[in-house]
Amino acid sequence: MTQSRVPNYMIGSSQVSPGYAEAFQANPVAARSYNGAGPSGSRPRTPSPPTLPPLKEVPRPSEKPVISPRAPAVDDAENLDLVAIRETMYSSMSDALASQVLRPVIDKDAKRAYYSAVCLAILNVGMTVQPESNDTPNLISMMEREIRLSDLPGPYKTCFTQLAAIGREARKLREDDDERAIAYVARGKPLPEPRIGRVQKLLERGVGYVGPDGRIRGTSNSSGGTGRSREFTSKITALALEIMKLSAFREDMLPMLVA
Repeated sequence: MTQSRVPNYMIGSSQVSPGYAEAFQANPVAARSYNGAGPSGSRPRTPSPPTLPPLKEVPRPSEKPVISPRAPAVDDAENLDLVAIRETMYSSMSDALASQVLRPVIDKDAKRAYYSAVCLAILNVGMTVQPESNDTPNLISMMEREIRLSDLPGPYKTCFTQLAAIGREARKLREDDDERAIAYVARGKPLPEPRIGRVQKLLERGVGYVGPDGRIRGTSNSSGGTGRSREFTSKITALALEIMKLSAFREDMLPMLVA
């Protein structure tokens, strides 16, 4: 029997397994990833993937909105617009507290006196902070200083925008009083009490004051026709409560204003 000759290139080396050889001949590149027997005749050991350290649990972000630090409070002493507003209101409130109506009330009910003073200041200041024309509703003038309402800090902007609107309504009420007075004079009738005067008395004395004719005012529409006056007064008293929440107009300012 003729012995088969082993090729020279295989002498002194391990025989290549048929599986590997076939893979190598078919596609040398693909043979590199062959998982069968290697050139040594044994299946190559598949390297195990590297072991990664256990992942630390990352805390989930909170679903609550991030709250930014609170903005610092507005320093009234450094804001010239607020200084002008405060001093103008203080002056009007001091005049109201010194009146013959409120001066006796201070000792009996200081809170009521202070509240009435704020209400009267809203009425009196409101009628003077803007010109007769309504061309610039966003501007008010205090202490010879033009103040843009839209530039004021939040609560001040809200309160004094309402004060300016009340001032415009008060001027319209006073104009109506003048027209009504002219009509009464033309008819030879006695002049009625001006509505703006009723509003002032309601703010000074509260609902149910006795008018010059001896009738109780401010209790119903039938008592002297005070429906419009009461409605307007309610707007002023509601605004007074909001203004008194501002730090510059809290009740503890009363001793300074009285002094």
